[in-house]
Amino acid sequence: SKELIDQKATYNLDLLPYFGEVFKEGNEYGREVLMVIDHTKDLKFGQNSAIGAGAANGSENKSNFFWRPNYPVINANYPASGGSNVTVRDINNGRPFQRIRPNTRYVMDVAFANRATDSRYEGTFQTVWLSNNTAMSARGTTGATTPRGTLINGVDTSIWMADARVPAARRLAFKGIIFEPEHLTGAVNPFTASYFPSVRKFDDSTRGEQNDYSDRPYILFRFSEVYLIAAEAAFRGGATMQDAANMINVLRTRAALKANQSPGQYAAAVTAQQVTAGDITLDFLLDERSRELYAEDTRWWDLSRTKKLVERVKLHNPEAAAGVQPFNMLRPIPQSQIDLVTEGPKYPQNDGYN
Repeated sequence: SKELIDQKATYNLDLLPYFGEVFKEGNEYGREVLMVIDHTKDLKFGQNSAIGAGAANGSENKSNFFWRPNYPVINANYPASGGSNVTVRDINNGRPFQRIRPNTRYVMDVAFANRATDSRYEGTFQTVWLSNNTAMSARGTTGATTPRGTLINGVDTSIWMADARVPAARRLAFKGIIFEPEHLTGAVNPFTASYFPSVRKFDDSTRGEQNDYSDRPYILFRFSEVYLIAAEAAFRGGATMQDAANMINVLRTRAALKANQSPGQYAAAVTAQQVTAGDITLDFLLDERSRELYAEDTRWWDLSRTKKLVERVKLHNPEAAAGVQPFNMLRPIPQSQIDLVTEGPKYPQNDGYN
């Protein structure tokens, strides 16, 4: 990993200046991307569905839906019932599958707790939805009416998942629905399984219909992860702890850049983001991997290979804490795979899954 970093110019590799650009549509083959799974709209080669079918063929890229909360059911009087829904399903906001819900307490209170000087929360999650009342609402038309006023489609924010407490005066002036952090992490919100920050890394606005899956290339491996690998290698004895901190600080310096910053604000954020050798622990590195690689299919592998799965589930996930067991460090072998062994002794299942 260190060699690749040192030779990045030779291989035309580098970090993009702003974290939020990495997963921007059209950047899938940018200089930060090392490996993708390609997709195509061509029905002959893509094994996908016709536009508008919304079917579920095995090779289709469904990542743009899996992380979506059930935003279309939030009504104008929330948390009370009644009233029109403030946003309906459309192409830009995506189909709300709700298949993968973030561990919201860990997301808000641990991994992305610093949202003031680190842009990776805003670059990872969608937190605002604009008003519409049809899938093709014209900008400037009338939307739903809440107790605080009538929303204007395409102009007013209808749903805001705020990352901090909103002052009372701001709440009264805001016509849409506000979810504050305690609504997303505590008992105040009875619909936590349906409402949560929505991962934006896999958005696809080029789909023909609102229920169509994505044909965006799926990013598997990024250059930023090379820095994380180098930092962990240094932590494990391949170099010094300061070398590990230096690698992490490259990513944290990039993360300090936020939209609409002044040069002075950026400089202050860079300073606040820096870590030292004393900050480097395995748990810190795992949290940093969350901040950089959230939703990129590395998390279970990271916790399993570092033997931290049970400890961190018990620490950070109250819903799963009582059920997680040491044997969960390995996943069960699919029975269909075991059944393919037709000669010799019966192939064993991993312990705990018999």
